Amino acid sequence: MNIVNQALMTDTLIPAFDHLSPNSSTAYLNEGDYREPKWKEVFYGSSYARLLRVKNKYDPKNLLWARTAVGSEAWTEKTNGRLCRQ
Repeated sequence: MNIVNQALMTDTLIPAFDHLSPNSSTAYLNEGDYREPKWKEVFYGSSYARLLRVKNKYDPKNLLWARTAVGSEAWTEKTNGRLCRQ
């Protein structure tokens, strides 16, 4: 049931909200959908590039990771949960 509801949120409801308010974010990180396809734009907006520069300064080896955290694109999450560098 949770997977069905998650898919409903990601594939139907969030795109509908995006359509209603195309120039604003529909989530903030604490309530965001970790499967949000446009997570950089939705969670961080125009601040993403600046935040990535800060992250790279203080975490140059990209050791800190979360699915939708700034800089997470440096890693790939395998189906077994393991992380691999890009």
